[in-house]
Amino acid sequence: MALKVIRKAAIIFALTVLGIISFANAANQNSSNVYAMSTNVKDDIYEEVLSASLLKELQQASNNYYENSYPVFPTVELDTTELQQIYKQKGKTIIEFKIMPFIGPHNTVGIDHLTLSLDNRGNIMVVDYKHSENF
Repeated sequence: MALKVIRKAAIIFALTVLGIISFANAANQNSSNVYAMSTNVKDDIYEEVLSASLLKELQQASNNYYENSYPVFPTVELDTTELQQIYKQKGKTIIEFKIMPFIGPHNTVGIDHLTLSLDNRGNIMVVDYKHSENF
């Protein structure tokens, strides 16, 4: 009888240890997935903040391009703006965007690519604006 109790206790102990090990492994795998996801989310947030901080300049560049094309200026929003590339050139930060200005309930007027230059004093200048596709 005592042997049966010891066997049951040993089996329960072994299952408990295996369960703890399995749980620890699963927790490690999940935490690495969460870390990878949070890194991507963090990058997305940086891109979103940068794009949002330059939205006025993007809107003004779009206004300048479309000023004689429509009775109202097409709207540039964060949801229709895509950060394409950031790099340094001659001491300035160059930022390239793809925007899709729209009128009314998101009637896109085209796809535009524009390049901004930022100097070390915070001055922002439109370097290039290309209208690449009409809708």
